[in-house]
Amino acid sequence: MLKYLIFLSVLIYTKSAAQKIDGIYIGNIISDTNVLLISTKDSLMFGSFYESANNKFPFTGIINRNEIRGLIQWNEPILILGKFSKDTLKGSIIYGNDTLRVVLNRVSKKLNYPIEKLYKNSKSERDVNLIGKWVLIKMINPDGTQVKRYSDIYEYLENGRFVFFSIEAEQFKERMASGSKTFYPELQWATNNGWIFTISNLGRMEQQYVIRNDTLIITNERKQAEILVRKK
Repeated sequence: MLKYLIFLSVLIYTKSAAQKIDGIYIGNIISDTNVLLISTKDSLMFGSFYESANNKFPFTGIINRNEIRGLIQWNEPILILGKFSKDTLKGSIIYGNDTLRVVLNRVSKKLNYPIEKLYKNSKSERDVNLIGKWVLIKMINPDGTQVKRYSDIYEYLENGRFVFFSIEAEQFKERMASGSKTFYPELQWATNNGWIFTISNLGRMEQQYVIRNDTLIITNERKQAEILVRKK
């Protein structure tokens, strides 16, 4: 009888812990602002991952006391490992070749909370001045020397897609006769306070930028200055 009561109390504890994690969470996963909706049943988790207010992907996982292990079915699956404490979920995400630390904060315990409201209040945005096509005319190393480059084209679309076209890459593709229509992974972009976030199924890249008239200057991860001009 004692063993049964102990087992029952553990079962009830596990269920209550799972129920407490239910809610709407906001944080930085693949871009400046993402939303995770979590619903639980016993030790199982279900829900949705919002890449944007109108674009969501399935989320499933398991919870053991205050520890979670979940999977987002994004363009490439994203694994979330973390611990839940009060209204905060801390852990790491693994996708592509990247492992990043994340902190998600619960903003509501109600699953019918309006998701679009979170994005309206968010600092995440897309700088409209970036929208359009840009031609890379030169790249400068930190020591002032110039890197020889082909005339790459960067295109920032209003819907958040980023298209990168390289003459060098297209010529290589033709030589290899791959026949593939997509040489580069699917890319998304967002901006925040002078930074461009470029996200793909291979990882996330953060670069500083400034726009001066029709010239775009991007400082890449190698501290090189990429000079681009707007394509008319």
